[in-house]
Amino acid sequence: FSGNETFDTKGQRVLNFYFNKNGILRYEKERSIINPATVLNNIGSTKSGSDEINMLLGSQLFSFPKPSSLIKFFIHVTTSENDLILDFFSGSGTTAHAVMQLNAEDGGKRRYICVQLPEETDEKSEARQAGFATIAEIAKERIRRAGAQIAAAHPEQTLDTGFKVFKLAESNFKQWRSDVASDGLEA
Repeated sequence: FSGNETFDTKGQRVLNFYFNKNGILRYEKERSIINPATVLNNIGSTKSGSDEINMLLGSQLFSFPKPSSLIKFFIHVTTSENDLILDFFSGSGTTAHAVMQLNAEDGGKRRYICVQLPEETDEKSEARQAGFATIAEIAKERIRRAGAQIAAAHPEQTLDTGFKVFKLAESNFKQWRSDVASDGLEA
């Protein structure tokens, strides 16, 4: 290599090239280590998360939502531009919001899977009064509105802010069916 350094598409230095057992060219690269600050000041607070929900949905529909700026920071330091992010307890959809925003800012193509059971909102809550019967409905509306807002702020880009919703169906496994008693006998 005549002494020239080689870098991959992420800017990591390539240390060595080799062929694997199938004859495919591979390379070993220098892994960079990210050391984020121990205390994260001015990245987001529950108040900024609440303000964000209020601005997007018109009222305080969710208690103590995470701020998308904080989740965006964590996604930025822990993922690459084409990664898939899983949020298994997605609540109001903050992770989806943060992924779309970060993709708009850095040109990434990250995708997300947000899982939220259709947990009912309290009958006396602002969310229920606004027509949201479940937390999942709040998340879907937040993702729609955040996507539209992000796309409007970046008209020069073709951003993918769409999403699909899959619903949990009844199981054909007896132990997970609601019509089967805990002893396995049909109720």
